[in-house]
Amino acid sequence: KLKIKDYFMSELLGSVRIQKMALNKSYVRMRRNGTERYFKSYRQQMEHDFRIEKMDETYLKRKGETNKQFEFMNIDLESISKEWENINEKHKKKKGKSLQKQTKQVINFLFSFSSGFDLPEKDREEQFKIVKQFIQEKFDYPIYVVQHNDETALHYGASILNFDNETMRPLAKQIDTSKLQDEFFD
Repeated sequence: KLKIKDYFMSELLGSVRIQKMALNKSYVRMRRNGTERYFKSYRQQMEHDFRIEKMDETYLKRKGETNKQFEFMNIDLESISKEWENINEKHKKKKGKSLQKQTKQVINFLFSFSSGFDLPEKDREEQFKIVKQFIQEKFDYPIYVVQHNDETALHYGASILNFDNETMRPLAKQIDTSKLQDEFFD
């Protein structure tokens, strides 16, 4: 028999996916089986996260549920691009050179949980506050966080600028998704 704690830990699994994105490009990457996979541009990702794009009705499983969103900074591409330029200037002053041109400016996260973690509406509000606080405390340049309640399972999308003030390096190379997943789940 499983103990109660073990049962809940085995049933309530979480996952974290990260994607590095350029502000102004879409790109294609090959899958292992040889098929192409299309990745959205950052503008398209924001339109999806904030439900600006026209959603296919079959995609949304819980149409009556409302999503929540929070913006840490202006989310128009011009403001984000300007903030990236400021980061690059800061890096140049400290390190004597600009960031590499191929460095992706933003990182998008998808934090998802097993269906056993689906919370009642009143508890989602409190959880959203905790997630906002986690993103704000964990990363130097958070852009936004969204809670998607209208798909099959409750999940969060978050976006940050790809830079760490402490190490003065792009953050994506430093992220341990396993550790981040544990911290987020806790």
